[in-house]
Amino acid sequence: MVSKVLIFDFDGVILDSVNIKTEAFRELFKNQNKSTLNKIIKYHLKNGGISREKKFEFFYKFFLKQKLSIKQKKNLSKEFNKIVFKKILKCKFIKGAYKFLSENKSYKLFVSSGTPEKELRLICKKRKLSKFFLNIYGSPKTKINHIKSIKRKFRK
Repeated sequence: MVSKVLIFDFDGVILDSVNIKTEAFRELFKNQNKSTLNKIIKYHLKNGGISREKKFEFFYKFFLKQKLSIKQKKNLSKEFNKIVFKKILKCKFIKGAYKFLSENKSYKLFVSSGTPEKELRLICKKRKLSKFFLNIYGSPKTKINHIKSIKRKFRK
């Protein structure tokens, strides 16, 4: 028998937070020309499940044509976190998400997101969502890694 497992993305599935992250990228790269900024935002929106660190690497390599140091990436991530964190603690739930999570106790529920795992777990704790999930997975591991891990544990 196979366990009843549901795996949720986070941004735009549980919390209405996609625009918050878009605005954070817009803020971080506000000094770029309009064309470059539009490419950055478009890439972000098309690649929602990819970690911000991978996005920073892509932006620097392909749009800014610059080398991105480890220190720069760390500073970008820190600034991004500051911009996002306060807003994400106050944003709305996707309609019906909280009700679904609270009413479906027969499923084994998980989160798999591109958001850094430590940050994601803190958000879930502050938003009182942790109680619904058996585990909350984030970056640096990928969603493919998360799903493989869950399948290994619950395939019977």
